[in-house]
Amino acid sequence: MAEKLTMKGINEKVEELSKNVSSLVELMTKQAEAKPEAKVERQSPINTEGTADWAEVHPVHDKVAREILGSAVDRTYMKYPKGGGTLFTVVIKREFSNAPKDYIDRMKEDHRTCNLEVERYRGEEGVKRWCLLIRQNLKLQDKKI
Repeated sequence: MAEKLTMKGINEKVEELSKNVSSLVELMTKQAEAKPEAKVERQSPINTEGTADWAEVHPVHDKVAREILGSAVDRTYMKYPKGGGTLFTVVIKREFSNAPKDYIDRMKEDHRTCNLEVERYRGEEGVKRWCLLIRQNLKLQDKKI
């Protein structure tokens, strides 16, 4: 049943609410005045300034790329674009790259990117499949890596 409130009961409820709000304000003031913790900046191998869609690569993905492509790998990274998807990129060192000069002039590096949301490139096996395609394109079977 609904509780019938008297003026005295309403005043008690308002007083209780007021104490709770005061406690919250006090906590928030203390947090605002607290000295922020020093952030440890991690050095990123690529310029990620202003991009919220960049992320570290899963260690297994990086390991697979380096096992298959060897010293041809400069680095790997992931991106999560606004339009959706999970983009995995392998950056190939210049000495192993077969990218056209115009591409290198524009991009500064040889980026090999695939969308891990595509079924054939999902998971560790998908990354392996992508790296084998890169290896085939670079004709690394004939080169010592």
